[in-house]
Amino acid sequence: MPFWLSDPSISVYLICGVLLIIFGALWLREPSRKGLIRLVIAVIPLVVVLLCDMLFESPREEAVRRMKAMADATVSRNHTELASHVSESFQFKGLDKRAIIAKAKQAETMSEWQGANVWDFDRSEAKYIDEKTVQIGFLVAGIGFSTPPFWCIATFKKDADGQFRLATFTFYNAMQKDKSSEMTIPGLG
Repeated sequence: MPFWLSDPSISVYLICGVLLIIFGALWLREPSRKGLIRLVIAVIPLVVVLLCDMLFESPREEAVRRMKAMADATVSRNHTELASHVSESFQFKGLDKRAIIAKAKQAETMSEWQGANVWDFDRSEAKYIDEKTVQIGFLVAGIGFSTPPFWCIATFKKDADGQFRLATFTFYNAMQKDKSSEMTIPGLG
């Protein structure tokens, strides 16, 4: 499924809407069978785009869903659920999947740690690197900590089973979204 259909931007909806308004206005100005047929034909692209958007999950939408599920798993301390969203090929500063899950378990020993919160998934930060790789940008913060949030760019790759899973991430200053200097997360390096 093409990304522009499974995850249409607002501009795709605007184009379909403008066509519908134009043909609707023409039909209202001079109602005729021919004009009504044109109006119905103008409705078809909007319906197709809407149905594809609702019925098919794009890689970006899957990545956002999985990122939220991972945050929920940290709150409920469900390591199996957390691990199910991390790719076997995960790498972050020398840490693999097993090591990052161990770091999550280690975080639970801190009295302040109540899990992670993710929000503000910025669609403009979503990038399709290739057919099997998508990046998403969002804010992330530890629940129970007084530290400010970080801006995170997470990379999801399509695994052999066809599912997109977390392959790596980087953290930046959330106030500036400055991607020129990566920030260090205490305990992660």
